[in-house]
Amino acid sequence: MRAQFAMAVLLLFAGFASAQPAAGPAALPVLRPRGPLRLTHSARIAPGVYRIPAAPGQAAITLAGDHLKLDLRGVTIESGAARPEARRGIGILAEGRQDVEIDGGAIHGYRFNLVCRDCARLRIEGVNLDGSYAQRLVSTARHFDARDWVDIFHLRAWRQYGAGLWLENVRRAWIHGVRAESGQNGILLVFSRRVVLAANQVSHNSGWGIGLFDSSDNLIVRNHADWDVRCETAAYSAGCDSAGMLLMEGSNHNQILHNSLQHSGDGFFLSRAPGGRASDDNLIAYNDANFSPHNAFECTFSRGNRFIGNLADGSDYGFWLGFSRDLTLASNRADNNRHDGAAIEHGQNNRLLYNFFYHNGHAGVRLFLRPPSPVRSFGYLISGNEFLGNRAGLILSQTTGVTLALNRFTDNRVALRLDAHTTAPAHYGNVYRSGAMEMRQTRIERRNRITAVH
Repeated sequence: MRAQFAMAVLLLFAGFASAQPAAGPAALPVLRPRGPLRLTHSARIAPGVYRIPAAPGQAAITLAGDHLKLDLRGVTIESGAARPEARRGIGILAEGRQDVEIDGGAIHGYRFNLVCRDCARLRIEGVNLDGSYAQRLVSTARHFDARDWVDIFHLRAWRQYGAGLWLENVRRAWIHGVRAESGQNGILLVFSRRVVLAANQVSHNSGWGIGLFDSSDNLIVRNHADWDVRCETAAYSAGCDSAGMLLMEGSNHNQILHNSLQHSGDGFFLSRAPGGRASDDNLIAYNDANFSPHNAFECTFSRGNRFIGNLADGSDYGFWLGFSRDLTLASNRADNNRHDGAAIEHGQNNRLLYNFFYHNGHAGVRLFLRPPSPVRSFGYLISGNEFLGNRAGLILSQTTGVTLALNRFTDNRVALRLDAHTTAPAHYGNVYRSGAMEMRQTRIERRNRITAVH
């Protein structure tokens, strides 16, 4: 049933229909480019390796027609720039086009291996876009240098960083089976809507596997964005804002399903610039972000995001959800994280339902605020969760309006810890099996004793 639903959603989002039938491979004219090429009609490039340098802002191949199909199967187009920081120009550019299809082949060695800008109804399938631009890192194995930190906030920085695939102001696209590894960024979406990214390989980049900037209503499903990380050695761990998947600046209503985000700086990272626009109402479900050196899932300064059925094990934090409002965290697992399974500072009106918080080094869940921020921490429904073997099951610090219902606390060193600024939560049907309850009591707490139900 779940597979049938996913396929139905894929077809709905793709919405790709050329205005005229695409020509079959045998019917396409065959070209052998000797230099930069401008295409106004469908074509097939003869199999082989073509070295076509491109100046900054220029393209080796420009697609200048609508209803155009480019067959690159058996073709490699390369710039000739060996060093990642020396890569310039664009491999293939489609600008202001509609109903364009690109099949197969490989494009290597440009700042942007493939760019689609101001386009509608695209299909890009089976293209290898490895080896786009990447900054030269100045940190060494022993010494960290803060200049390697990437700028997640400003679009001008994203343009400087390059990508295997850059989609800007694109409406309706199907991107399937693309590989974009061994660069700084894999696939970046900017100002784009109703794009499907399905079954792509965007691992082993030094920045971001997939990045969204002001891009909404997209479907991102069954991609591999593993080991997208920088600033990590045996001597230090900084991450430098690398991530398997990054959402920024008004990226709303996206569906992010069944992706692998393991071992990346953050597995999943959603944030906004100071004073910028939140990324709200996204569904993040059934993703595997285990083994991040930092946060398996980070989601901050946002409202209405839903995390369902995700894996967040073996990281620094399973979920870091600061300043989240109206958030749902349901049926996720956070096991054996070095600090907290889920940490939420200044959160408001959030629901934590039927999650599994196991063997976390500090707390299964920690809800708190940090002065001097005036934003309160309040309004939680925590129901049906299992807290097992954590140093502390649940920590409430300067947090009010909490309801605990039908949770199970088993073999935690401390089951529940409240500080002196936290009113005792409402308690319904929770089960405690070993593990003390620690409260720094106030008059309010003495009037509202917590009752353990066995």
